[in-house]
Amino acid sequence: MAGKKESANNSGIRIEDITYSFKQLLERKLSELPENFSILLLVSGEEYSEVILALVEALGTDRQLKGVYLTANKQSEMLLQLFRKRIPKFDSKKMFFLDCVSKNLATQNIENAVECSPQNLIDLNIALNQALDVIEEGGFMILDSIATLAIYNDERTLKKFVKTVVEKCYSRKVKGIFICNNSKSMKELIEDIGPFFEQTIDSEKL
Repeated sequence: MAGKKESANNSGIRIEDITYSFKQLLERKLSELPENFSILLLVSGEEYSEVILALVEALGTDRQLKGVYLTANKQSEMLLQLFRKRIPKFDSKKMFFLDCVSKNLATQNIENAVECSPQNLIDLNIALNQALDVIEEGGFMILDSIATLAIYNDERTLKKFVKTVVEKCYSRKVKGIFICNNSKSMKELIEDIGPFFEQTIDSEKL
C-alpha cells in the first residue's frame, strides 16, 4: 500500500496522514464501481485499523450512509471507541453492529448492536436480514472478516454463506464490502469466492 514502508521508517509521518492518503486511494477505487457493488477487500493484519477507518469514514461519514458492520474480529465497543476517536463527525446512530466477538453485550449499554455467534451462520444470516431492514436502500454492509469466520466454519458452509450475503446485498441495493486477510492460508478460499464479487481489491496494491 502506498506510503506504508515510508511510515515504518520515518517517525515524522503520522498514522493519521497515512490513513488519509489511503482513504483517498480507496475512494477513487470505489468511485470506479457501479452504484451497487460487492467487493472482496484483501488486507494484511498491520493494515487492518487503517482500512476499516477509511471505509467507515468514506461510506458512513462522508456519504452519510447507514451501515451494518458484521464484526468477527473486534468487539463492537472497541470499534465504536476507535471510530469516535479517529473519525470526525462519526454518527454511531447510523451504524448497526452484528457482534460475533462480545459476550454479555446487553450489559455494555451499546445501542444498535446484537450479539451473534460466528459458528452459527444460519442465525447470523437471519440477524443480517433484520439488520439490513434497519438501514436504507443504498446503504452499506461491512463483513469483517471472512478469514475469522473460516476459523469457526468449514469451507463449504462458509462459501455458501458468503455467496448468499453477496446476493442479499445486490437484491437490497446495499454496497457490500467483504474483508479478508490476504495470508497464504486464505489463498485457495479467496480464489474460490472471488467470482462472487464485482471486484477483488488488494489494499497493498492501491
